[in-house]
Amino acid sequence: MVKNADNALRFVQFMHPGDEHRPDDGYFKSWNRCKHKRKFLVSPGLCIRPPSKKAAAVRWEKKRGELVFWGEWEPESEVVCRIARPKSHYPRYVYRPFYVVPDCYNGLQNTDPFVFGAFLYGNCLQHRKGGPTELCNLKKGSVIVFGSCLSDEFVLDTVFVVGDSIPYDCPSYRSVLKGCVPPAYMDVVLKPLFQSGCGHREGCSPDKGDPYRLYIAATSDKPIDGMFSFFPCMPRDERCERFGRPVINLRGFINGSLRQGFSLNRQVDRTKIHQLWRSVVKQVLAQGLWLGIEAEMLERRGAKR
Repeated sequence: MVKNADNALRFVQFMHPGDEHRPDDGYFKSWNRCKHKRKFLVSPGLCIRPPSKKAAAVRWEKKRGELVFWGEWEPESEVVCRIARPKSHYPRYVYRPFYVVPDCYNGLQNTDPFVFGAFLYGNCLQHRKGGPTELCNLKKGSVIVFGSCLSDEFVLDTVFVVGDSIPYDCPSYRSVLKGCVPPAYMDVVLKPLFQSGCGHREGCSPDKGDPYRLYIAATSDKPIDGMFSFFPCMPRDERCERFGRPVINLRGFINGSLRQGFSLNRQVDRTKIHQLWRSVVKQVLAQGLWLGIEAEMLERRGAKR
């Protein structure tokens, strides 16, 4: 439970299930009603990386176009590619995400964190049976590394740098967050959270009155202490639509055998937080990946398949 009402600067290792979603049939995956899993996604967006050593430019190299990346997306998606004989921990499917607003959210999973049109994190593991956790009280400049445990290694899918936050709860979320989040966030995160009942099963209790905090990420345009949020990715035209999730090692701060929940590193200051963030960036880049800093807003379709 939260021991201190004041916001705290933290470096957080956040675990979520690492299994890959499988399609319902050859080319379609319906809105998930079971446990959370990952998808290897393709979406238009913007990615960056440092210039090559031979380049005269000092600014980051940028590339806009279709990106492929690992992430959480629980609503519908189409299979655009099936990968035969994938390497260990590589994707079997490439999904293009979209969503349809359902007639009823009963049983539907929400998506958290959210990286489409904005970087947002607002509910998962902010509550346990004993009450709110310290994830409800993260200070501006805190860093959350979202990932999974595969073969006793921590593999990364999203780096979230806390830029701002807004408290909310079940009765107030529509009025408090209106205009602060994209419409898709309401449709695929908040409404499933408060209307589906799934959160009760997986540590995202939506009971009336429970306090939550929506975290709005620092971005490359508005960084904090030079830090910004990103997801490891590749331009789709550069690597045959596949890569394994990057392994991250930070001795004393990343526990490779942690399989669920989260780990809070409390004895950190702004200098150490920045060092840890830079180390994560270097390890992602060293594995041949780019830093995804934008993913375009998703398509909302008007009729179910």
